Amino acid sequence: EIICSDKTGTLTENKMTVSAVYDNENIIFDLDKLSENITSSLDNSLKVMALCNTCAVQRAVAIGDPTEVALCDLAYRQGYYKEELSKKLKLIDEYAFDSKRKLMTTIHEDEQGNTISLTKGGLDEVLACCNKVMIRDMVVDLTNERVKLILTEAKKMTKKALRVLGFAIGNGEQIEKDMTFVGFAGMIDRPRPEAFEAVKSCFKAGMTPIMITG
Repeated sequence: EIICSDKTGTLTENKMTVSAVYDNENIIFDLDKLSENITSSLDNSLKVMALCNTCAVQRAVAIGDPTEVALCDLAYRQGYYKEELSKKLKLIDEYAFDSKRKLMTTIHEDEQGNTISLTKGGLDEVLACCNKVMIRDMVVDLTNERVKLILTEAKKMTKKALRVLGFAIGNGEQIEKDMTFVGFAGMIDRPRPEAFEAVKSCFKAGMTPIMITG
């Protein structure tokens, strides 16, 4: 016999968690130590996590899409508070995520009147928007070799069943074009503790569990 099960919220907790961050030099798994060495690339990644979303923040708690909440929560733990950053980088426009672009972009105006764009989305799609890459405090050309290196590092996360999202910044004048790639994060929707025993019980009973998910 076969048992078909949904994944999200059934076998998993339906709560995304950021497990690792790549700052264009290293994959950082110990996120408690993230704030010990905030480079410009990491600083900008955290700004994207904090601001490029539709989350509402109430009493330091982000409310909204589970993926965006996870990113917002990580940024908050590092001192990147959406409610405070929004005053310095005022939201002036937004390009919502859609399944064709696989991107979301927000446009902000800083205190000097400059426009800045922040983009997050699928890694391949974000990289396609970029012609530069930020490494620590330097911005250099995004060469084919650098793209290959980024994709190689991303595979290390996907092999751990992490979902990868890329981040980029731009000048706000060209939407999702000629941007600077600043890093990516790996996320996971952790299995429910009881799911392991449930699957074991199925096999012991001679039943085959099959996960069906989008």
